[in-house]
Amino acid sequence: MALDKFLSPAFEFVVGEYSKRLQEVAANEIDPDKIRKLAVAIKIAREVEAQIVGIVRAGNVAKAEKGRADKIASMPEARRRWALAGGMR
Repeated sequence: MALDKFLSPAFEFVVGEYSKRLQEVAANEIDPDKIRKLAVAIKIAREVEAQIVGIVRAGNVAKAEKGRADKIASMPEARRRWALAGGMR
């Protein structure tokens, strides 16, 4: 999946870079404003990744449901009634 191949590594890189910088600032500069900004940047990157993952997964579920609906629609009438009554999950 493109998510695993491209997006996840990209977000891991971004969060890793922010984390490294956060450690540098916390160890050397002790600048509360920079620390706060870096922490917020990490949080935002993780939240954006979570939102993208949610959207992709919802799309995959919708695609599977459409495939199931198409399969049921192509069935003979009697089998379609059985499937719609709960016989096919």
